[in-house]
Amino acid sequence: MIRAMTKWAPSWRRAATTTLVVAGIASGGASAHAFAPAQPVNPPASVQQPGYPPAPAPAQPPAPGSSEVPPQYPPQPEPPQGAATQPAGPPAGYPQQPYGQPGYPQQYPPQQGYPQQPYPPAGYPQPPYGQPGYPPGAYPPGYPPPPGYYPPPPPTRPHGHGALLLLPYLGFQSNVGTTGRDQNVGFRMGSMIGYRTEGGQFSFNAELTLDVLNLQNAPVGVELTGVGLDLAFSPLFHFDVGALEVAVGPKIGIGGDFIEAKDATGTIQTSTGGFSYGVNLGAFLPRGNGASIGALVNFQVRTVSQACTKIYSGSDACVDVSGAPSDKVLGITGAAIF
Repeated sequence: MIRAMTKWAPSWRRAATTTLVVAGIASGGASAHAFAPAQPVNPPASVQQPGYPPAPAPAQPPAPGSSEVPPQYPPQPEPPQGAATQPAGPPAGYPQQPYGQPGYPQQYPPQQGYPQQPYPPAGYPQPPYGQPGYPPGAYPPGYPPPPGYYPPPPPTRPHGHGALLLLPYLGFQSNVGTTGRDQNVGFRMGSMIGYRTEGGQFSFNAELTLDVLNLQNAPVGVELTGVGLDLAFSPLFHFDVGALEVAVGPKIGIGGDFIEAKDATGTIQTSTGGFSYGVNLGAFLPRGNGASIGALVNFQVRTVSQACTKIYSGSDACVDVSGAPSDKVLGITGAAIF
């Protein structure tokens, strides 16, 4: 019996193992479902809304390892048959456009519909700094000048004149007194130089006048020549009359005549001197840059308080004179103010 059991033991074990496996499968079906992998769930189909075009079908990605290119969205139209394709880049030899410099903003093309403002051509005068329609240095009411800019101060003297006054003149003079019976019209030249006050209404000047005397009625064989000389203080009062600048003022100083008479024997020199006074009146037209051009009329009286005579090569003989007739000289000259 033992041998019979030993002989059938392997068969018995195989039968028991088979029975247990079948029983486990029958009783563990539910547990096997619990450990089964989840099946993919398809998304619900989209519902078509009335009045809207159907939604495009989603693009399916190509299979791994496939050389197929995924479709583009939206789909691009196919080029017409036989049309030449445009090259991807510029043609050969075309200069490449450099990229913007680092740190500089990207330049964008102008918006469509806005006209471009052309640059002024070369040589075109640039408008002065300031607001359009206003002279340089002027700003409309309520708009102050930009920070750091200050308009130039207005000139303190009219017509651009400076503090230094220079008034040269050149013309003619004539002795209209009793001493002028032996004189004709002669030449005159002179100048004023002085200081012009703030506002330009007053000037204080020194004046030097030289008259070339045109002597006549000389004795036979005698040649007469002479000059008149004045040094005076001549202040002026300046004001405008319309477009003219008018200057008027007194003249006070010293003056005299110097005359030479030449004959076959030699030269006799005589001179007279005394007090000189008169008045100046001028009218000038401003010409810009501080210059004015016009005319100056002067009338002055030269008194005689001393007379000196030098006969030939002798010494001077001077005497005081009282009650001698005075020279009354009228001068008309062209003049300018700088």
